[in-house]
Amino acid sequence: MCGVDLREHALGRDQTIWDHQHLATATFTGRRSPGFSHATASRLQSTTGKAHLPMSLLYLLGGRQRKSLFKNEEEQRLYEAALILLLDTSTGIAKVEIEYKTPPEACSSNESSHTFKSASLVGNKLYTCTSTEVLIFEVPSFKRIGYVSLPCFNDLHHVAPTPEGNLLAANTGLDMVVMFTPGGRVLAEWNVLGEDPWSRFSRDLDYRKIESISCTIIISNVIQAKIGQ
Repeated sequence: MCGVDLREHALGRDQTIWDHQHLATATFTGRRSPGFSHATASRLQSTTGKAHLPMSLLYLLGGRQRKSLFKNEEEQRLYEAALILLLDTSTGIAKVEIEYKTPPEACSSNESSHTFKSASLVGNKLYTCTSTEVLIFEVPSFKRIGYVSLPCFNDLHHVAPTPEGNLLAANTGLDMVVMFTPGGRVLAEWNVLGEDPWSRFSRDLDYRKIESISCTIIISNVIQAKIGQ
């Protein structure tokens, strides 16, 4: 589950980072947050910005676990809907802002998980990802203002904007960081081990249709763009 503390934005300071490992239930001040049954371990990396919201609010990103007697406990099939919650820490009450499912063309099967991974909050834009998609929302309205899904995307863990207005994604399934435009044009690809990014993979495959890649070597969770780099 990812959480971003909007109080830091209201004060104009660097964003607080929340990192929760496999939380079974999101519970605050004795009340259970609606919709969150189990959430993927992930991290939210964000930058300095301002939000015109009360100081007690948090955004939580994750997924709702499937309700099945014999459910598959593998992360790739565990979640039935991706969720973004708005939590008021002063009352412990959470509101579902977004409930989302990845379209079939970007899924490996009908049983694929639907869950939001890590995200970046920059000003009034929330950049987040599922395993195969990048979505950009305008907050607090949660109007979707951007969407990219590329055949090379597999097990995305994090997305962040660059100072030039492009996007960087931690493409964990392919041991890769991908830089692309908001329109989906790939600008650069880097292997996280310094190798040829395509030495173990093929440009001809649609990796969104592959549930799990056995040759992944390293788990890349968070990326950060630096000015001039």
